[in-house]
Amino acid sequence: MYLRVIQTTSPSKMMREMLVAYYQTNYIPWVLSQGCLSGRFVNVDENKGMLILTFPDKETALKVMELRKEDRAEIKKSHKLSRMEGKTAFFMEG
Repeated sequence: MYLRVIQTTSPSKMMREMLVAYYQTNYIPWVLSQGCLSGRFVNVDENKGMLILTFPDKETALKVMELRKEDRAEIKKSHKLSRMEGKTAFFMEG
């Protein structure tokens, strides 16, 4: 599996809530339809969070990243984004 983590910093709590609503109702359902296995958003602070996407492989993750570039550009106008990604070394659940 391949994980992409996008850290977000919004100018305000309200702007973060609007971003979360967009991810929940628009972006994550779309990315799931493109081969993503799961998506979740973690609230870190009043205006910070992390979007965590799980893909079956790097190729699928790269394919998805190439699509909807204009959406990312629009989000970057109001929110600071940083991305980390990589192949899963191990995974455990209890």
